[in-house]
Amino acid sequence: MKRLHFARRNVVLGSAIVASVLAFGCSTASAGLTITNASTADEKAITDSGGCGANGCIPLGTTGYVVDNTAPALVATSGVYKFTYLGAGDSVDDNAFAIAGGETFCSQAFAGCNGGVQTPIGTSFTMTLAAGAIPFVFTASPNAGPNGPRGCVLTDGSTGNAQPYEGCADYFVALGGSTVTPGLTSPGEYSAYIGLTDLPFPGDHDFQDLDILVQQIPGPGSLAILGFGLLCLLGLRKTRATW
Repeated sequence: MKRLHFARRNVVLGSAIVASVLAFGCSTASAGLTITNASTADEKAITDSGGCGANGCIPLGTTGYVVDNTAPALVATSGVYKFTYLGAGDSVDDNAFAIAGGETFCSQAFAGCNGGVQTPIGTSFTMTLAAGAIPFVFTASPNAGPNGPRGCVLTDGSTGNAQPYEGCADYFVALGGSTVTPGLTSPGEYSAYIGLTDLPFPGDHDFQDLDILVQQIPGPGSLAILGFGLLCLLGLRKTRATW
């Protein structure tokens, strides 16, 4: 009888674990980041650290897409995302990254960008995004300087960058971990890189002139489901230990 009781309890706990794992999988199946409106002809691997250190602001070997035949868009599912400034390498131009409803990252201290304050590397902000293309904007060399004023403005691919921008500046997008093949639509990727090259590509090709790491933050519901599954697993182990 005691053996039957524990067997039933194990079945209940095991079912709870399976259910929680399935629920967690379902809750994250539609999550993540993808790249759309990209052409395989525009694939590029990061091969130049651009003064960002041995491995670059965007890690060397990361493969993604540039603006050329098309303008790639980084598409998010609805949720909370973290944007982290990785640096600008050896670029001396006044470059900025902004996102609607978020904050602005400035590669240098210049008027019109965060009150003239340069953004420290590692600075980040979080914001809730609706499903769709992430509405980012790069501004390259708006002021007088070594390569300005040019005032190149590049927006996310959903708004369609015009061909003339290629002669001014360019951006790069890649899914996190895309060091072998880019993957146009790879659900389950929860991080991505966005990088600027502030002179015309391919002459300037490092895409380390203002780099951003994008990360999706798991929602409390997904974490709660996973935690429940772990508690059930702990209970099952205790049951086996006492038996």
